[in-house]
Parts: sequence; structure tokens; C-alpha cells
Amino acid sequence: MQEQELAKIQFRLLLNSTTEFVPVAQEITPAFIDVNDTAILTRHPALLYLRQQQATASAVTEAEKAKLLPDLILGYNSMSMKGNGADNKEYNNALRFHSVAGRAGYPHF
Repeated sequence: MQEQELAKIQFRLLLNSTTEFVPVAQEITPAFIDVNDTAILTRHPALLYLRQQQATASAVTEAEKAKLLPDLILGYNSMSMKGNGADNKEYNNALRFHSVAGRAGYPHF
């Protein structure tokens, strides 16, 4: 009985109130959910969370599959220069410099 009085005092202190609140025991009746109504089930938070987890797992699987594919990179560069170059030659826009770069990467297991 002393613990109940202490809990009531702490509750009043928490609410900063002088009113004494007394809990009333009631019978809890569960809400009826119509299982045939699939709209209720599709909006259930637990099912929404599970769908999100499935989507995350699928994205991770696709990312891991992409890591197993080979990389193929090709590049082409075309440049012109005007004025004095590093070799003290005069360049006009007619002379062009070209370069090609490529790389192929294969995953190692």
C-alpha cells in the first residue's frame, strides 16, 4: 500500500498537479479486424516495414551482382593549342592533339 501512495505522489509531481488521479481498472476488449478486408492488412505498419526490408535486400543483392560484372572504360580526347607551347614552338588552331585511353577490369575471386 505504501508503494501505491508513493507512486501516486510521484505521478502528481510529474504532472505538477494537486489533483489526485486514481487509475480505473477496465476490461480491455480487442478490436475486431476483418481479415477479408485486404486494404487494412496492406496498410499495417509491420507489413509496410517488412516490404521496406525486402526492397532494401533486393537493392543490396542487385548491387552485389553489379560488382561481379567487368568494367570497360574507353576515352577519346581531341585538343588544339594556340600560342607558344612548352617546346617554344608557335601553334595555331590547325594542329590538333589526339589521345585514346582504355581500361578493362575483371573481378577477382
